Amino acid sequence: GTMEEAIGRLTELLIDSNGLKGDRQRLLRSVLEREREMCTCMGEGLAMPHGLLEEGEAIAGAMGISRQGLPFPTPDGKPIHCIVVLATPPGDRALHLEILAAFARAIGGNREIQQQLYNAKTPAHAYELLHAEEAEDFNYFLEQEV
Repeated sequence: GTMEEAIGRLTELLIDSNGLKGDRQRLLRSVLEREREMCTCMGEGLAMPHGLLEEGEAIAGAMGISRQGLPFPTPDGKPIHCIVVLATPPGDRALHLEILAAFARAIGGNREIQQQLYNAKTPAHAYELLHAEEAEDFNYFLEQEV
């Protein structure tokens, strides 16, 4: 699988689980276009692609975890273990940045959290590890192969 495929599956999940009524293809395109412009790998196995929703929709996200790591090209050469797709309406850039910052803080410098998160057995477990208030409305899914 490619990064594009993983992002595609997570974007579909995000749309379905949040009951988004907007144009699926448009959201997916916006996520993939941004990814092509700028790799969203934040290092240490974390990637946070971002797309734009239509005006009036609420910020939404979906997370996928791969225990063995996905061999995508990353700036630090480490495989991707966690992909979080974020979708925000055009007016909500600040919230998007806050959530990115919360994830970066939770995962960034903390080897222990990384290890636990990347080996989480259930969505609830992953969720507890992060328990960032900013991310409370997120739904997570985990599977062996993203």
